[in-house]
This record gives sequence, structure tokens and C-alpha cells, in this order.
Amino acid sequence: MHPLQKIASGLMILGMSLVISSGVLSTGMAIAAPSQATPQAAIPLGLLVFLAGGALLATTTYEQGKIDERLRPHDSLKLPENVSDFVRPFLARDYNVNIKTFNDGKSGNRVDLVSVYTPQDTFRYVLKTYNVEQDLPVAIKGYDIFSKSSRTPTIIYMRGNTVAYDYASGKNIEELVDERSPYLEDAMRLTGKWLRKAHDASRVPAMGLSVDERKILRDAATAYELGKIGLFEKGRIEDKVKEYLPSYLSYTHGDAHARNFIYEQGNLNIIDLDMSGVSDPYSDLARFIENVERLAKRSSYNAHQIDRLTESLLQGYDIKREEMDRRKVLFLRGPLVESKYGGMSSQELHGIIEGLLPEAAKQEKSEIEKIEPTEAHR
Repeated sequence: MHPLQKIASGLMILGMSLVISSGVLSTGMAIAAPSQATPQAAIPLGLLVFLAGGALLATTTYEQGKIDERLRPHDSLKLPENVSDFVRPFLARDYNVNIKTFNDGKSGNRVDLVSVYTPQDTFRYVLKTYNVEQDLPVAIKGYDIFSKSSRTPTIIYMRGNTVAYDYASGKNIEELVDERSPYLEDAMRLTGKWLRKAHDASRVPAMGLSVDERKILRDAATAYELGKIGLFEKGRIEDKVKEYLPSYLSYTHGDAHARNFIYEQGNLNIIDLDMSGVSDPYSDLARFIENVERLAKRSSYNAHQIDRLTESLLQGYDIKREEMDRRKVLFLRGPLVESKYGGMSSQELHGIIEGLLPEAAKQEKSEIEKIEPTEAHR
């Protein structure tokens, strides 16, 4: 019920109460002392209050009906109540509203793009309804931390598990890769720059393996159990991960792929911090480079062009090639996860591991054959 409808109903109840109580009181006094009975002065007042409430209720219901009528074109989207609650104030001001649903919430969090058209301008908001309970506090903390050192959308509305963010205009880096944009290398440098600022602003001492390294070890064990890798490869991964313990941890993006970095006219916005948290800062670099390299290969970039993209990111992050061994190890996370769910063959995974652990490449096949020939060729 609209707040004004509640007020109107309250006025009607109050008016009726005044009329009834005044009538009862007057009747009682007339019976007890007919000569002292007073005029029923409260009855007209009660009637006036009741009528005022009725008029307000009728008016509000009529206006609400007009809003509902304007919302009706979106009924086919089966909008949940919290999405409707966000758009109703705009409709009440006679603004045109368009709603585009990116994720209906059946798997993961619901995401809608709400466009509001006023006589002067157009405003866009990303409305996110968090169906995964733990994602909302993680996202709020992530935006709070990253916004202090990087550009992120502003949270402009929050109600229950629904949050509205300013829309970050521009093109994401995946689109720039697909278009072979002349601004792609600049976007890569800015991504490295802003990630470095966020990481440096949130450093904490490292205490053993980070979340990402532990995840790599678990995925390697699973890949071995599934026959995707052999015993020797599993051992090499474990040795490499343990060899490069992080010297510090930082608050990381946690889902640093190309779609979550929006470039526009020399500026970059970082979005979708639902998986942010404290981990090895190189994990953001590893995820991002691994994702961009796959996208570039899909768009037929050659090795030199892909290397230039990687160099641009590392230049922005201010990291040297000699420091990239940890990044190479963390690269394993993506392939291992993909292989775990059957998305990558054993042969493809072997090729990636040989490339990431080059010092073992010469002896790897022969060693695997010696130790576990059937396991390696499942």
C-alpha cells in the first residue's frame, strides 16, 4: 500500500472513531441526566475527518492506478516487488522508464538496467537484487574499499537485498578486444594502474598460502582424481605454488575478467565486486591476463599482439618480467577449474602446464610415462 493510502485510511478510521465515541458519550449523558445533555459537537468534526480521509484515499488510489497502468507494459517481465518499488517514484513524476533484464535471478543475482527518461536528460542505473545472501555484504565492502583508490560506480539506492548503482558508461575490455580498438592498450595500462592502486592501499601481512593458492592445490588434486593430469604434473604444481608464497596480501577484485572493467575516453570504471576479498594481489593479474589472452586468441590476435596487451597491463601495474613467475603459477587456476568441469581435455591442459612450468617441459612427458603412463593418457 502507498504511504498516502495508509495515512488516508488512518484519517477515515480516526473520523469514524470520533463520530462513534461522540454519539455513545452523548447518548449516555442524555440517559443519565437529560437536562444536562450537551450538543454532539464532535460528530461534525469526526465526519469532516472521515470525509477528508476518504477524499485523500480516492485521490491516491486514482494516482496509484495511473502509475500501475504505466508499469503494466513491464508486467510480462514479471518484475519482483523490489524492482517495481525502485521504478515507481520515477513513474509518479511522469518520467518514461525502460527496464532491460540481464539476469532474471534464476541462477545467481538478478540484474536489471533501468533507464529513466526526463525532459532534460536520461539516467541509467544498474539494479542488482542479491539472491545469494553472502554476496551483498561482500559487494558493499568491496565497493567501499576500491572506491577509495579507484573509480567505481556510486551506490545510490539500497533497500533490503536490492542495490542500485550508477551505470558505468563506455565499453568493457572484452568489447575492445573483439573490436580491435585502438584504445585497447591504453585500457590495459589503466586496468593495471587502478588494480595496483587498490592493492597497495589495502596491503596486509601474508600468513602462509592465500585463498587462491589453496584453491589451485584443491583443483590440482581434483584434476588428478579425474585423470586430467598425472602424478608428476600434480607434484610440479604443488611445488611451484609452495615455492612462491606471497610476501603480502591485498583486497582483490576476485573476479577480474575483461567485462568488469569499463573504459571510456581515458577513464576506467571497475564494477562487479561481488567476489572481492583478501588474497594474493597477483591473482587479479592472473585472472585478467588469462581471460584477455583467451579473448584475443578467439579474435585471431597473433602472439606478438597478445604479448603487447600483456606488457601494457604490466606496465600500468609497474611490474617487471622477472617478477612474473608467481603470476604464471596463478594462471593455473583458470585451466584447472575449466578442466574440473569437463571443459578442457587432458591434452589441452598438459599443453598449458608445460607452457607455465617451462623448466619441467623437457622431461615432463618422459617422467609421466615412467611414473604413471595410463593415468597421463586417460
